[in-house]
Amino acid sequence: MSKFSKTLFLFTIYPIVHFTFITLVNRQLSLPSNLPLSESKTLIIGDSHTQKGLNPKLFDDAINLSQSAEPMVISYWKLKFVFDAIQPNTVIIGFGRHKISSNQDRVFYDKRTSHEFFRRSYLIGDFDKIKDIIKIDFLSFYFKWVKRNCLYPQFNPFYFLGHYEASKGNDLCNVREKLQNHFGSPNIEKPYSKIGMMYLDSMISFCELHDVKPIIISLPVYQEYYERIPNDIHVVYDSIKNKFQLKNVEFIDRANDYFVDFLFYDVDHLNIDGANIFSEEIREIIK
Repeated sequence: MSKFSKTLFLFTIYPIVHFTFITLVNRQLSLPSNLPLSESKTLIIGDSHTQKGLNPKLFDDAINLSQSAEPMVISYWKLKFVFDAIQPNTVIIGFGRHKISSNQDRVFYDKRTSHEFFRRSYLIGDFDKIKDIIKIDFLSFYFKWVKRNCLYPQFNPFYFLGHYEASKGNDLCNVREKLQNHFGSPNIEKPYSKIGMMYLDSMISFCELHDVKPIIISLPVYQEYYERIPNDIHVVYDSIKNKFQLKNVEFIDRANDYFVDFLFYDVDHLNIDGANIFSEEIREIIK
């Protein structure tokens, strides 16, 4: 073997060995048995609405793993991954009206969001099952997968784990901005989410399969925001609610409940005071 060939061989074999070793290490570090979680009676899962609006300390025994802007499909993947570690008997699932907007179907394709959601879901995602339903930037996904699995040890790989976030303050001036972000222009007809409703069904089925009580919940929002949500969204949401209620799935829709202005952090989130009041109310309901 020539000197050049030896050099080329060593140059090639070293990164292969390194990447293989790191991948095997990360596979062990990311096993569900390494989750920094303990058993809880109630699991709260959803996006920033439940993240800010449900204080687990005010429940009998609960953990809140919600994360900002989390689409239903990631909530489902998360539920499956953490279930054995937590072993809940009740799962509270956040499902507001914004969840049926098609905006969440773009999170794995839109350059503004895909990086963050691939970071959260590279470990738990089953993208083959949704690739024919929504667009996915697989190049960005594989880049994220290699970066997180092959380059260096991930001693805390569970980026999908959220937590309760107590928010102080009161700013109710962003109604138009929030509506635009959640539902788009009122003059442009948009399709409903393809995976939002599908994976809500999947979460309910998973809970029922494991003899766990699912509770779907919509939290209070500022009155002006609620009244300006497109009417077709209300109609579709009510049909979903009726469907689950006919199946005896508990569906707590409190979006239109009157909460005084100072209990809101912004137009679609409760602040710490509102969250404490609302959490105590929900605790009494689900006893």
